[in-house]
Amino acid sequence: MEINELRKVDNILMRGNSKSNETHPMNGFLVKSIEPIEVSLSKRKLVLSPEVWPVCFVSNHEEFTIPSDVTIVMVENPENFIFIEEQKEFFEGMRPLFTTYYPRDTHRSLVNWLETLPNAYIHYGDFDIAGVYIYQDIYKKHIKGPKKFFVPKFIDNRFLWIGGNKKYINNQQLMLPVVKVSGDTVQLVSNYNKLFVYRYGSKVSSLNEKT
Repeated sequence: MEINELRKVDNILMRGNSKSNETHPMNGFLVKSIEPIEVSLSKRKLVLSPEVWPVCFVSNHEEFTIPSDVTIVMVENPENFIFIEEQKEFFEGMRPLFTTYYPRDTHRSLVNWLETLPNAYIHYGDFDIAGVYIYQDIYKKHIKGPKKFFVPKFIDNRFLWIGGNKKYINNQQLMLPVVKVSGDTVQLVSNYNKLFVYRYGSKVSSLNEKT
């Protein structure tokens, strides 16, 4: 096999090996709005509205600009992002433009775009440690404008909206640190763990009785 033919084979193998390519084909990010917002894309004025543009994919983020009074809302959960219209009461009093988190290297396009903006930023992440990590380590340090982590609020004074679902907390109470749960059992509770102390046998010293 000649050298030129070997080079052709190498090129074919490289193109077919997706793991050797560090650039993800989805190099950009999704945006959507719940009210008309005028934006500029490639020096053209566009109006993003849910009726005309339910979801828009931005590939050339270098030429994508938005008004300064628009608040960027990062919705980490894809289901929340798709059905964000059902949660519009959370964002009353602002002009939100929603985007969503995508792992791997594609979030760099969004980060690079956010670094150029003075707009306010709200991170609507999953209400867990991973959600806080994504906000703190990936996005927060790149935001120039006001920023905050969105904490779900109560709906109808009963439900807490978490991960696209209504969570109901019924008679939530704090446990006492030391509770005698039976004649020979004591429950100990801290911020980190819960354990039980059991007493065995019939012989009890006067010191233990006082304790």
